[in-house]
Amino acid sequence: PVPGPSNQVSGSESDTEPEYDEYATESETDDDGNAAPAVDREGRIQRVLEIIRKSEERNQREAKLYNFDVERFVKRVEEISHRLQGKSAARDLVFRDMRELIAGGCTQTGKTAYKAALALLGKQCKFTTIIVTTVVENRNKLAHDINETYFADIPEEDRPLCVTIANTNNERTPAEHRKILDECIWQSGAIVVNLTGASIKKAREVLARARGYANRGRNQHLNFVVVKDESDIMDRTPEGELKLEQELDRLLGKRKLEAADGGRKFHSPMMALHVSATLLPVFKRIYDRGAQASTDTFAVLPDRSYSGLADMEPLGGTFLAEKELNVKNNYWSRKVERLYHDAHPPDARQQRRGILLLDAVNPRVHVDNSVKDRGKKIAQNFPRFSVIVVWGGGGIRVKLAGENRWMEKEEVFEWVDRSAGVDYVP
Repeated sequence: PVPGPSNQVSGSESDTEPEYDEYATESETDDDGNAAPAVDREGRIQRVLEIIRKSEERNQREAKLYNFDVERFVKRVEEISHRLQGKSAARDLVFRDMRELIAGGCTQTGKTAYKAALALLGKQCKFTTIIVTTVVENRNKLAHDINETYFADIPEEDRPLCVTIANTNNERTPAEHRKILDECIWQSGAIVVNLTGASIKKAREVLARARGYANRGRNQHLNFVVVKDESDIMDRTPEGELKLEQELDRLLGKRKLEAADGGRKFHSPMMALHVSATLLPVFKRIYDRGAQASTDTFAVLPDRSYSGLADMEPLGGTFLAEKELNVKNNYWSRKVERLYHDAHPPDARQQRRGILLLDAVNPRVHVDNSVKDRGKKIAQNFPRFSVIVVWGGGGIRVKLAGENRWMEKEEVFEWVDRSAGVDYVP
C-alpha cells in the first residue's frame, strides 16, 4: 500500500484503521442474521487467482510484459470487503467508509484483468461490481471482453453475470432486461455503464430497487463496488457542475440525491477502483480533496519491449507552457510546428514509413478555428501526411474529398495502410 495524503475525519470511529486479520476460515451470517457455514477466505482468493491464471494462459498473455501483481490486488480487495461487510451489517456505509484503490500505468497492458478480478471476487464475497467506462462502444466491448476472455470457461457456480446497463441492440424486451439487471444485483454480478448522467443514475436506481426488497438494505449480498474506468477523464469541472459528475458523486454517496429521490445521500460503495493509463490526474484529484485513508496503488509496468518503448525519444526541449495553445492561435505554436517537421519527410523521395502523429488539442468543431480548419492547414503545409479529422463520440468515420459516402473504422485503417501506412509501396 502507498500512503496517501491524510484526511482526519471527526466522528466516533478511530481515524486509524486497525490491521486486517490473517486469512482464516471464519463464520459469517446469512441473510436472516443466522450463523452461516464457515467461509474459507483463503480458498475463495485462490479460486479467483486460478481463474485469472487459466484465462491468461488461454489467451497467451505473457505475464512478464504486464507485471501486474494480481495476487496482492485480490488479497487486498478481499480484506477490505471482509471488514466493510461486517460494518454494513450494522448500518449503511457512508462516503468516509469507502476505500479508494488506484490501478493502471500504461495503455494496452491488460488492465481489464483488474476489472475481471474484482467481479470474480465479488461473486465469491457477495458484492456487485458497477463498472463506469467511457462511450457506448467501449461499454459494449468491455462487457464482451470480460465475458469472453475471463468468464467463458468458468463453472456456472463461480461465473458472475456481466451485462450492460442498456438493452444493447434490443436483444430483450424492457421487462426482460430489467429482470436480468435485478438478477445481476442479487447474484453479485457486474454491470457495465457508459459515462452519461442518465446511465449512471439508472445503475443507482437498479441498486436502490434491489435494496428495497432486502430488509431495509441490511443485506450483504447488496453491497457494491464502483470501478471508474479511464478515471482521469471523469472529473471535468472544478466544482463538479456537469450532470455526469453529479450522478457519479451520488452513486458514491458523496452528494445528496435530488428532492424527487428523497434528498438524502445514497449508501456508499465499499470501494472505488480508479483505473487509468494516465494516473497523474487521479493522484492529483485525490490529493486535492484529501484521501479518506491510505490509498492502495497497483501499477502495470511493462518492460522495454512494450510498444517500442526503448526506441522512443522526447523531442528535446519541447514542453508546452500552460495555455500556450489556445483558440486565438488555433492551438498552434512553433513547438507544435517543430513536432510536425520532425515527423514529416522533407521530400517525396524520402518516405518515412510507420509515423503516426496524434493531434488532439482542438475541441472546436462547427465554428471558426475548428478541428476541420486545423486539418486543412496541416494538409496544405505538410502534403505528404495523410490527414484524418475525427470528431464526435460515435467512433471513427471518414468522408474522402469528392465522395459522398462515409467509410467506417475498419475501412479507414485499410485505406491508410494502402495509401500511407507501413505496407505502402510507392
